[in-house]
Order: sequence, then C-alpha cells, then structure tokens
Amino acid sequence: MTLHTIFFAFTLLSPLANALPNTLSALQTITTETWQIPRLDMHMMSIGTGIPGNPPWPEDSKFDSTIDFDVMVPAARGLVKWNCQGAMANGTITERLIDCVRSEEGGEGSLMFGMQKYNGLGERRAELSFSLWLYRNRQDGDLLVPTFSGHTAITANDAKEPTSYLTCLQGKPYDGLRCKIKSYLSVNKELVIEGLAA
Repeated sequence: MTLHTIFFAFTLLSPLANALPNTLSALQTITTETWQIPRLDMHMMSIGTGIPGNPPWPEDSKFDSTIDFDVMVPAARGLVKWNCQGAMANGTITERLIDCVRSEEGGEGSLMFGMQKYNGLGERRAELSFSLWLYRNRQDGDLLVPTFSGHTAITANDAKEPTSYLTCLQGKPYDGLRCKIKSYLSVNKELVIEGLAA
C-alpha cells in the first residue's frame, strides 16, 4: 500500500469538518503550515564493518536502520516540538505511516511521517535518498479539521546537491554510519517542509 493510498484514507475525516458550524472557520481558513526540522539523526549499518580487511558483518552485530527527528509545529501558543522515530530493515526505508509524539504541552491534533524512495539524483542506497512525508491533522477540542501533508527529498554527503541535508560518517568498528543534518557535508539551508491542506 503506497503512502498516497494511506493518505487518501487518512483524509476521509476532512469532509466531516466542512459540515460543522462556523466555530471552526478560523481553522478551516488555514491552507498551509510550515514545519521546521531542527534535528534529524539516522543510524545504519555501513557496507563494511570498519575492521581492517573489511570482513562481513557477524550476524550478532547486525542491526536495523533508524531515523529520529524533531518537528516544530505551529500551535495556538507558538511552535510545539514533536518527535518522530522509526526503524527499518537494513537497506530499506519505512513506507508505512508512523505516529509522532508531542514532546511539549500545547500541541493539537496528530502528526505522522512516512518515507518514499527518491531517485531524482540516480539510484542510491534507500536510507540515503528518500522523500520524507509529514501528515498532520489539526484539532479544535474533539473535532479534527483539515489534514495537511507535505514532503521534501533528502540525500547525503554532497553539499552541492540541494537535497543533501544529511552528513553521514563511518563510526567506530561495528557501529556503522551515523547521519545528522547541519554538518559539513550538508547543504547550507534549514530543513523545512511546507504542508498543504487536503
């Protein structure tokens, strides 16, 4: 099931909001949101173990790839931080939607993320070339109103590429690759996703 199919099912709640009284009119007039991602970390197995001679990974040292990032989401009282985390088999990305967790009081609605393979710059390792999708439902009390969605492509280790937000470096032996944004192989711009109302 693709993210687009999941998103279609996710947005079925939106028409219900259109039938509600004008108490939601202020929320319904919002058509875009800007989501800032101040931190994004990934950890994955590297091709080699980092041991001289580059032997294959022992079975008991293998691990899943992980992604962990924060999203600053607009709320009634400013920005609220949400945390999103996921794990996937080595060499793959997670295409299912995963719930994010609100890190601070004052947030509303729900936030989910998903990933899709990005081939815009050629074939690459899945974890190092993907589109990061965010889906958000705003909320007024118990009522969910329009769903917002947006995405951006993310690649790694070439600051000349406009999508190269990640810098990924080999760690100590058997530690694999550790990636983060805003480092010396990253493009010099903020990681921001524009969300559009469904």
